[in-house]
Amino acid sequence: MTDCPSRRDILTSSIAVAAGAALPSLGHVSPAMADPSLMSATEIVAAIRDKKISATDVAKAAIARAEQVKDLNALIILNKDPALAAAAEIDS
Repeated sequence: MTDCPSRRDILTSSIAVAAGAALPSLGHVSPAMADPSLMSATEIVAAIRDKKISATDVAKAAIARAEQVKDLNALIILNKDPALAAAAEIDS
């Protein structure tokens, strides 16, 4: 195992620094609380529980990202309506 950061770690930290946020390694402060695409699953769950972000916003961000990369053919079916309904239920 190496101590070298991954490319994703470097990009995430660079974005955080550019945004003026604390680096993720400096505490539990997420570099992008407003952008779920840069958060880990654990951070997303915690933010939803703490009402810092809505499940609906997270679902919409995931759907938008899936639509951006649809040319990769990574997803066979994108069930938008059930995902948004489940997110709305979580938010209520």
